[in-house]
Amino acid sequence: MSWWTDQVLRLIQTNLTVKDIDLDRNRLIDNLKRFHANTLLLNVGGVVSFFPSRLSCQNPLDKHKDLVGEMVELCRQNGIRV
Repeated sequence: MSWWTDQVLRLIQTNLTVKDIDLDRNRLIDNLKRFHANTLLLNVGGVVSFFPSRLSCQNPLDKHKDLVGEMVELCRQNGIRV
């Protein structure tokens, strides 16, 4: 069976804005655990991106920060799907 049929889906959805590039990643993970969430729906950008991008139509908020990559890795380390 697939993971989504073997357990209750407990999903938290973000609505990141420009100021969230400096989001406290560990605090978000702690909150997900406190709410017993097993899935994070993470918005990743549109006109601006929360990850390094080479697309001319997309402006990375900070070329040295990869919020999406860091959150995916932290979630994986904590058994949370993204």
